[in-house]
Amino acid sequence: MTVDDLDAVHEIHSDPRTSVYHPSGPVTDIESSRAMLGLWLDDWDERGLGYWAARRLGDSHVLGFGGLRHAIVDERHVLNLYYRFRPSAWGARLRAGTRQGRP
Repeated sequence: MTVDDLDAVHEIHSDPRTSVYHPSGPVTDIESSRAMLGLWLDDWDERGLGYWAARRLGDSHVLGFGGLRHAIVDERHVLNLYYRFRPSAWGARLRAGTRQGRP
């Protein structure tokens, strides 16, 4: 994941279909998406743990995001398991895979 994934972050997180169960609803502006992506990138730099961009092998198109990150929930430090995919990727029988280097 890089700063170049900002458009994908915003497209996915501003779609009401991907935020049905998110208490705050969809992201409404690009600056909020930029701030969210910045936090995710900082997690990798500062903690070596965070969210990944999911893509098909050999394709630069982002299907979604997922992974683990440290978070504070109800004043407790927790690991947050997260995933959010484009509706076009739902039901696509994706399988996990990794590549060397930063996600």
